[in-house]
Amino acid sequence: MALCAASSALAAPPSPPVRERLAEWLILVGPGGTAFPAQRYADFLAQTPPWPQRVRILWRYQNALSQTTDPQILNALCPRYPLTLPAAFEACAPHLPDAASTARRLWLSGNALTVGEEQTLFQRFGQSFTAADQWARYEALELRGQFSAASRQIERLAPDQQPLARARLAERLASPDADSLFASLPADLQSDPTLIRYRLRALRRGDRLDEALSLWNAQGVALQQASPSHDWSSERISLARALLLAGRPKEAADLADDTTMAPDTTDRQEAELLSGIIALRELQAPARAEKFFRPLQGATSLQMQARGYYWTGRALQVADRQQDAEAAFRKAASYPTTFPGQLALAALTRDESILVSGKSSEVFDSSLLQALQTLPTPTAGTLSRTDLLEAATDLVQAGDPDHAREFLMMLGVVNPSPEGQKAVADAASRLGLAAPEVFASYALARKGIALYPQGFPDPYPSASTVPDGLLPAIIRQESGFDPDAISGAHAVGLLQLLPAAAKDVVRKGHLGPVNVSPAALTDPQTNLRIGNAYVSQLLERFGNVIPYALAAYNAGPHRVDLWLKADPPSEPLSEDGVLDWIERLPYRETRLYIENIEASMMIYRVRNTHAG
Repeated sequence: MALCAASSALAAPPSPPVRERLAEWLILVGPGGTAFPAQRYADFLAQTPPWPQRVRILWRYQNALSQTTDPQILNALCPRYPLTLPAAFEACAPHLPDAASTARRLWLSGNALTVGEEQTLFQRFGQSFTAADQWARYEALELRGQFSAASRQIERLAPDQQPLARARLAERLASPDADSLFASLPADLQSDPTLIRYRLRALRRGDRLDEALSLWNAQGVALQQASPSHDWSSERISLARALLLAGRPKEAADLADDTTMAPDTTDRQEAELLSGIIALRELQAPARAEKFFRPLQGATSLQMQARGYYWTGRALQVADRQQDAEAAFRKAASYPTTFPGQLALAALTRDESILVSGKSSEVFDSSLLQALQTLPTPTAGTLSRTDLLEAATDLVQAGDPDHAREFLMMLGVVNPSPEGQKAVADAASRLGLAAPEVFASYALARKGIALYPQGFPDPYPSASTVPDGLLPAIIRQESGFDPDAISGAHAVGLLQLLPAAAKDVVRKGHLGPVNVSPAALTDPQTNLRIGNAYVSQLLERFGNVIPYALAAYNAGPHRVDLWLKADPPSEPLSEDGVLDWIERLPYRETRLYIENIEASMMIYRVRNTHAG
């Protein structure tokens, strides 16, 4: 059967012309495309190369299979594509050449199954699942955060595996019985690497830093050395940051100096950056700090290169090597699209409060504009997958930019080279699609290439009550100017607003009757109005200090209240005080969020001010 399916796929007719294929695609992915016969979805899925929303079409294909009763159709279609829907597998099981293997793959995937689906699958095929399979399913569920299913799965584990699984889940959930479950394990299980990582995190988050540091020294060091990974480095630097916030810089410095990962990895570079900042700002050891900062100058990304030069300049300043410091700042300032590059420019122009006040001098503005305008223009290459570009062009001409955006985003994925990303940005500019242009600029920045003025569109100018340039900078970071963007947390639209939070903003801002449904929040003007009000409310709450407001937008106001209480910048508020506060934030995502938006805000503001 599998051989026949493969032969059938090889003999599939060539894909139709783009326009004909696009018409069918729009039907199959549209709101009315949920109830067609399975054969129709299968015919489209057989066409190559793949197009956007393939996962949605596969889901609709499997849903159609689950409602199909004709054995001939099931015999022909069930083996074609991997089944991930339990209902489709149930309908297809008698028509698969090896149903047990498919059942095992479903079981091991860690996908969420209802209690009934679990029971049905286990009753029919459980006899073929090994003890190793059951443990693998538990680990997959644990990793995916499917904690209820993981808890049920523990009962299916071998008796000698259950105590470790219970202890791991308790640490992961910070359960009250976590300590007792850990203590009850035999010594060999207490050294389980995943359990130790989970326990380190639970102790750190519970502010039990002495216990966390003791466990790290007793077991974490050796386990990380034996098997270096992002997970170990992430927990290590998180513990270092917690110690730093607790006023224990020497212990934080020892922990931050993590050399287990390769020099070109983000984990290693983040460790070097934090180590250097601790040495410079906490231990007053500029020579030691410089040794950590200099390797960052050879990083790949624009942001990390600029950090390397900027912080080297700061270290040289403290060492009273002013000429060398200015040379480092000039080098950092040649990265004007980055936050550290702009800080370096502020150091050169003697602007001392761009973070605190959100304002800058005319000298800074003109210098930044000149640096931006003299950036080299990347070279565009020849695009592969011109079918995607043709489809996007047809959709734009038909007045459907939302679907066109999907095709250009996929075009960016299949053209990852710098030349390809520049060509995608050019296509997006021609078609008036901001999001693919922005994401191409992100990809180029990660490769060490600045894209300007492309990558900084502003297709939704609006009357704003917040500092000039701030709103488009937030939009660029949040959605890339995609009005239909929806996050995994169900935040919607340009400014990624949660409907419940939007309702609260409308009430507090006395905005009158405003529809805050998810559909309404995809309207750019509605989203902009509520988003502007929310940013204004955050600025008012946090004393008009933009980095505090941005941290609150990203991580939540309550969390920022806690951070400010745990690590209050000295008064009067200074540039270095705010910068230190940013660099000590526990979440890398929030640090980058603030820095990226600050940099974009300056670019938008300077460009708008000097547009003429």
